[in-house]
Amino acid sequence: MHGRIEPNMSNGGYSTPMMQQYQEIKKQYPECILFFRLGDFYEMFLDDAKIGAKILDITLTSRHKGKDGQIAMAGVPYHAAEGYISKLINKGYRVAIAEQVSDPHLPGLVKREVVRVVSAGTMLGDVEKVKRSNYIVSLLMNKKSFGMAMIDAGTGEFLCNQKRLGDGMSGLVNELGIINIVECILPAKVYENTDLLAFLKLHTDANIFLFREWKSGTKRASDKIKSVLGKPLAVWELEEGKDDLAIEASGALLDYLDYTQKKAAVQVRAIGKWGDDKLMNLDRAAIVNLELFGTLNGESGESLISVLDETKTSMGARLLRGWLGRPLVDEELIETRLDAVESLVKNSDLRRGLRECLAGIRDGERMATRLLTGWGNGRDLSGIRDSIKVGLDLRKMLVDEKGLLGEQAMKIDEKALGDLWNKFDKTLVDEPVGDVRVGGLVRDGVDSELDGLRLVKKGGKEWLEEFQQQERKRTGINSLKVKYNRVFGFYIEISNANLDLVPEDYERKQTLVNGERFITGDLKQHEIKVLEADEKILAIEVRIYEEMVGLISDSLRAIQQFSHAIGVIDVISNLAEIGVKNRYVRPSLTKGKGLEIKEGRHPVVEKINQGRFVPNDVSLDCDKNVMILTGPNMAGKSVYLRQVAILVLMAQIGSFVPAKMMEWSLVDRVFVRSGASDAMGKGLSTFMVEMVETSTILANATDRSLVVMDEIGRGTST
Repeated sequence: MHGRIEPNMSNGGYSTPMMQQYQEIKKQYPECILFFRLGDFYEMFLDDAKIGAKILDITLTSRHKGKDGQIAMAGVPYHAAEGYISKLINKGYRVAIAEQVSDPHLPGLVKREVVRVVSAGTMLGDVEKVKRSNYIVSLLMNKKSFGMAMIDAGTGEFLCNQKRLGDGMSGLVNELGIINIVECILPAKVYENTDLLAFLKLHTDANIFLFREWKSGTKRASDKIKSVLGKPLAVWELEEGKDDLAIEASGALLDYLDYTQKKAAVQVRAIGKWGDDKLMNLDRAAIVNLELFGTLNGESGESLISVLDETKTSMGARLLRGWLGRPLVDEELIETRLDAVESLVKNSDLRRGLRECLAGIRDGERMATRLLTGWGNGRDLSGIRDSIKVGLDLRKMLVDEKGLLGEQAMKIDEKALGDLWNKFDKTLVDEPVGDVRVGGLVRDGVDSELDGLRLVKKGGKEWLEEFQQQERKRTGINSLKVKYNRVFGFYIEISNANLDLVPEDYERKQTLVNGERFITGDLKQHEIKVLEADEKILAIEVRIYEEMVGLISDSLRAIQQFSHAIGVIDVISNLAEIGVKNRYVRPSLTKGKGLEIKEGRHPVVEKINQGRFVPNDVSLDCDKNVMILTGPNMAGKSVYLRQVAILVLMAQIGSFVPAKMMEWSLVDRVFVRSGASDAMGKGLSTFMVEMVETSTILANATDRSLVVMDEIGRGTST
């Protein structure tokens, strides 16, 4: 949430061409920490260096500036930059990476330009740890409405919508509360409104930035959307004149991807309206009070997701969170999910087989994005290869299944993915190293030139052994050793005791405490030959690596479909496993208006108490659709009330429920007003929070809504 980071210009202009180049680049990215490539390091200068040295715990040094004094500087090794960048991102900064883009061996100043801007939303680090979608959001408002677009840069999922702000901007608050926003970009007219900016910071933990390149105008944004996605607005259910704020926010977000990713743009998977009419809109109060994703004190444990989530893949974990945050309000879709869960509850062999397979599937869509945006490495390639192999086996297990599971299996493109796996399996070694620059990525037999160069290196080792034996025999020095290191190259090492036996053709290379290092003409020639082979080997491996990344680009749609299908199969098998393990039952959807639960249990409390829970009943119908619950403190009223809402939500994501029996009619919204809390930052007392939340319920509830109100009008109220 940091603003401009301007270089301190108080000491006058920069005196060297390189520092002048730094100044020019920094002016283009004033809000970013600039990583300026110098050889094997990324250097930071001036105020950037002071900030970086403090956050990264590295040494702050200085660069002499002639008569004007010293320039603060701090650097990090380029091969370890990702970890340092991550620390800066976590502190709320963005990092612009300026690389050397011309040959550093040529005379004159090396040309540099920014190749990527790294932010919280575009930091594609360890894909195995991403268990939730991380959205970058662009936000635009007028007096009555707001337009919002969002993308998960790791998967390319793109969504947008336009909605009314609501009383006290309740509509916006609800949207901010149910999306995991890691970064928010704003146009100047929103960012420079201090009250509005403070309000946004109060309601989201995201890093909030001014996007200076935000270009206004619906027509321009429409053209941008069409140019990126190749289809007109109507395909994405967007309409000029009706959704102008959403369209402009979408165009700005696509521009932001260009600004941050440069040539390696994120592959936008799809664009669609956020808030499908087949999905329930849960407001922030319901999500927080029911402790769907975290406890009331902000901890992640002992929440509903902690009970329901035993998914095997990152895709499944993210999708389950999405389902729980947006339950279904479409009867047919609910029954489809319940049918799929029930089929795996009944077929334990298939369920166990699927979960064993799923455990071997990694996050293919994020790995693909890492590769295409320049963050990836050999392990990402092998992760996709190995996941495809397991995924194709999983497809065979489901080929005869009907319904949702069979439908998802058919989305795994056997031909496209099979071809990709064959190419990767023939090309990639079984366990490639992470860093492409190290080599060792490509199997023998893939490239004849590469094989020949490897034989040169292999023969070089044998040559060195023969050379060492030959020189020992020639000199009579049995302790003579031929060695190599990256700093000094190849050398002959002889102890001080044997220096009088050194031949005249030995050329001294380095003096040690206990001896001397030498080189000969033959050894020099061998060194040149081996180093040239190393350089050529690496160039060929990098070329083959880039060809494989090209294959990923060509197969991206199939990889994304595969990943989504795996996510659905994972969630369904997970819900079946949870249902069996925790003794849940299939709820029955009825056509009338009512709710009947026999021996219901609160899933979280039951787990905390290791299965010890006194079950209870609920009965509501058209004639008796209101229940008033009273009792002493610690009687369990709040648990009972929340339990009812939780079981309805579980049923409407397609999950079995903790009860002996449950029949319910479709609910369009779930509202929860619970507990005593204030919002002093917004100027609201405990009583006012209650009244605002109650007012929201009265304004939005319908005859098909489930309303849970716990503690209304107590204390100072009458």
